[in-house]
Amino acid sequence: MERQENISSQSASMTQSRTICTTSKPKRFVNLNLAGVPIGDNASKFSTRAGDFIRIHIPVNKSDWRLVPINRNNDLWNALMNEFEFPVDHVNSIIESMFPNMYRRYKSDLRDSIRYPLGRRPRKAPKRKAVEGDEVVDEEVVQDVQPFELTPEVWEAAKSKNKATREANRIRHTTGRCSYNNKKYKLDESGIKVVPPSTTDKWLLGHEGSDGSVHPSAVEKHNWMRCLEESEKRGFVATHLMCRRSRV
Repeated sequence: MERQENISSQSASMTQSRTICTTSKPKRFVNLNLAGVPIGDNASKFSTRAGDFIRIHIPVNKSDWRLVPINRNNDLWNALMNEFEFPVDHVNSIIESMFPNMYRRYKSDLRDSIRYPLGRRPRKAPKRKAVEGDEVVDEEVVQDVQPFELTPEVWEAAKSKNKATREANRIRHTTGRCSYNNKKYKLDESGIKVVPPSTTDKWLLGHEGSDGSVHPSAVEKHNWMRCLEESEKRGFVATHLMCRRSRV
């Protein structure tokens, strides 16, 4: 028992002496400019110490970049406040906003060090103008590529082809890529024609062509939906055969 008490007393004295040494160590004062960037003699020491704390949370292996703890800002701030002092008017609002930039900068430097072991990123060659003596493209290659260029002849041919395709299409689906809800909204907002309040009639109006014609398949579907709506109003469920007889 006496030995355990001596060991516990020694450990307590050691921890107390350590806390005294850490608390008695003077803090370094860091000046900040108007932009919130550390300046002065202790700016480099502050950046180095902040980088040390950041590296604790970020693993070295790029394939193991885990989520940083939620309380990282508070832990990092408390650790820095134990060693540094800042002006009162710049505390916590500007310094904490710099932490994400420090994380991103460290990850970027770590990524570049893995991708480019030589320490420099390869630069792209600048574009230069063609001069005499350069290699000339083969004429056969030019002839193969030239038909695909957007010349006036190619443009007119494409227009005529698209016009023939539109005329051959009997079902005029004016909705296109627009969703059904957006189509209803556009019909409600437009003041060109009187838009029917019924959703079924709006659907038929969306399938109406520019000349006012509607394909028979759309008309048949519209009549089927109107038959179902009327049957629901009357209180019974209509079958496909009943609506088919009503259309005949």
